[in-house]
Amino acid sequence: MALKNILPACLAVSVLILDAGEAPAAPRGCFTNAELSAEGIVRYGLRLREGARLCSEPPYAFEMMPLWESVDQKVGARFASSKAQREGAFLREFGKDAHHRLEMWNARIVFRFRYHPVSEPFCRSVEQMMKDIQTRGWSVFAKQAALSYDEVRMDFRPCP
Repeated sequence: MALKNILPACLAVSVLILDAGEAPAAPRGCFTNAELSAEGIVRYGLRLREGARLCSEPPYAFEMMPLWESVDQKVGARFASSKAQREGAFLREFGKDAHHRLEMWNARIVFRFRYHPVSEPFCRSVEQMMKDIQTRGWSVFAKQAALSYDEVRMDFRPCP
């Protein structure tokens, strides 16, 4: 009689545990090609944003922030998807420390691009990249971001 009462209770508890959410994926020790691509896309977006900020300041004063904002509106949703994929990879690989590590990587990348040496040719190239994205869309953004693939692979081990 006692077993009859325990069995339904155990089933109810197991259903509640399963409904609580999936267990986090086990770390792989590597990033998939899609996750590496997402990392490259995030880095490229940061590069464009920081380049636009730098080139909008004196002595160059290119006024690129409105151009950056229009690019951000055009590719922002897809960029956010890549950002979420990247965050998922960090959560899997670094568990409880994921948010801290993500903040460290973001700070490193922003610092690198924020203090990049600026010149008129650099500003013109950033401006041209943003104009290309404005006219031709996401495919140009993703193609340009793919150029940083080797750099990303040096930071994160690709999965075999």
